[in-house]
Amino acid sequence: MLRLLLLLFSLVFSSVTLAMQEQYGRVNINGAIINPACTILAENAEQTVDLGIITQQNIEQHNSEIIYPFAIRLTNCILATSKSSLGSWQTFSMMFDGPSALGNRGFTLGDQSQGLAFEIRDEQDNTVIPRAAMKLNEHSVANKTLNYSLHLVKTSQQVKPGPFYTAVSFILIYQ
Repeated sequence: MLRLLLLLFSLVFSSVTLAMQEQYGRVNINGAIINPACTILAENAEQTVDLGIITQQNIEQHNSEIIYPFAIRLTNCILATSKSSLGSWQTFSMMFDGPSALGNRGFTLGDQSQGLAFEIRDEQDNTVIPRAAMKLNEHSVANKTLNYSLHLVKTSQQVKPGPFYTAVSFILIYQ
């Protein structure tokens, strides 16, 4: 009986030992430390400019007058870094990128609508050139709001009706 009890005890103890084995895993952590001159306000990083429904008649009569304003707000702007190996920020520039048209002066609307494109202009009415850095007015950076406007432009005599969608990205560059 004692042998049976010892055998039973050893079986229970060995199963408890197996249940207490350890399992190992790993958590990978990564990131970056940056020293930006400004941060783009979160709600301005992803924007939608809704052009709504535009009639062909409106385009024919008011093509150059169809303007859609939008703004990019900056926060935590520091015009100079501390005296570190990174130096100090001297200039701010903005670059827009997207499908281009008009001899690289504007952006296409894409999809089914044809014969119509758009230009982006800054608050001094300077036209943005796709993929070209455009120096920002120091006054704009000080106010922390960069005002732009989207202007529709005909690219052919006949505008083909249809829906459109395009995406343009922007990058704040500081040097």
